[in-house]
Amino acid sequence: MKKNVLLVLFTLSFLFFTGCASSKQVIDPSWVAKPSTVTVLIAEPYVINIDDLVDDLPNELQTFPHWFSGKLGVAYSNLSRVKTNVRVMTEKDFILDKATLSNGKNIVVPRPKEVVDAELILCISPIRTSRFTVETTSSMPNGTNANQFNGTATTTSEYLRYEAYYAYYDGKKGTNLGYGIVDVRSGFSFYMDASNWEENITNMVKNLIKGTPLAK
Repeated sequence: MKKNVLLVLFTLSFLFFTGCASSKQVIDPSWVAKPSTVTVLIAEPYVINIDDLVDDLPNELQTFPHWFSGKLGVAYSNLSRVKTNVRVMTEKDFILDKATLSNGKNIVVPRPKEVVDAELILCISPIRTSRFTVETTSSMPNGTNANQFNGTATTTSEYLRYEAYYAYYDGKKGTNLGYGIVDVRSGFSFYMDASNWEENITNMVKNLIKGTPLAK
């Protein structure tokens, strides 16, 4: 991204989630068998800062959901070593069910409206990408030449952020095997580029399979 682009701190209120960047999840302890295939159903990702997409992935402005699904499929297959099929859908193709995390927080998780013929189904919806800025203030020794005011200095850290809800389902029985929230970030110093978008997809997949038989 260009250096003079305004950095935006955007909080996704619809996700009902604030806090650290690690994912929150609940996995059924009886789910121990690793599947041979997984079908991933994703809602079209929504880009909050469209200028970022214009600068970083100009050739994908009209095809971003399919670019995203392609990268996600490759990363998921590589990290889980399971044959992966990714399908792009819309948020309207999912039902949001109430669920509770282990910390007692109530969330909603996606479930497909239509019957899906698959061994294992992973639903991810909604998916949001945004620019995220964190400012930290620290004490500075006297005489330090920095962004100093009354003995303090402010450091700004910038990230590309992906946030999403997800849930796993047994494709034959229809039972819920696990669910959670993904909140991942890819940091950059002066500007971000396509590598940040790809890195976050890898970060996302690592969190999606963590704690599941797919991580084995």
